[in-house]
Amino acid sequence: MIFNKIIIGIVILGFILFCGCITINVYKENKISSHPPTTSQIADTLFPVRSTGDIPIIGNWRNINPLVKAGTPFDSTAYPQNTPQSNPMVFQCYWDGTGSVYISGDKSLLTGIYADDGYFIKIQPSGATFDAPEHYAHQHPVVDLTRGMRTGLNNFTLIIQNWQGLSMSYGSIKGIDIDQNPYIIQVKE
Repeated sequence: MIFNKIIIGIVILGFILFCGCITINVYKENKISSHPPTTSQIADTLFPVRSTGDIPIIGNWRNINPLVKAGTPFDSTAYPQNTPQSNPMVFQCYWDGTGSVYISGDKSLLTGIYADDGYFIKIQPSGATFDAPEHYAHQHPVVDLTRGMRTGLNNFTLIIQNWQGLSMSYGSIKGIDIDQNPYIIQVKE
């Protein structure tokens, strides 16, 4: 297992507690399996994180509540080459105003989303827009949507962007087939 970046924090009962932004890249490779790097970035929050085995980022997941599927994943065959962006994916969910809200690559884990080349998501009624960091094909860091959420019904518009040109995909590691079903999730601390 190779750690591309090292985090420093306080270790309490096997969890690393931190405040601020971190990036963790964990990669495990052996003759049986190979898993691509997983990146997680959580900004300005206190959140338990630990890394074990093949699931690189694990937190206190007993408090995760999937709110709504975050659009429809697609591979590189969905749009012609050099299409500048995807059609808008519109969805909505009710939020009770507690915990934190993230867009995640899984409904039961806090993990980044594979997107070629990236995405932005707009939330109404707040009007907040969040851009996935880094505009190239990879697993983008987790995006915290909490400050854009309002208690009650929230409407989302998600658009995948093709900044680098050529193909575009969402929820696909290599652009072929679907590997993730992204969700908007609520994490109660």
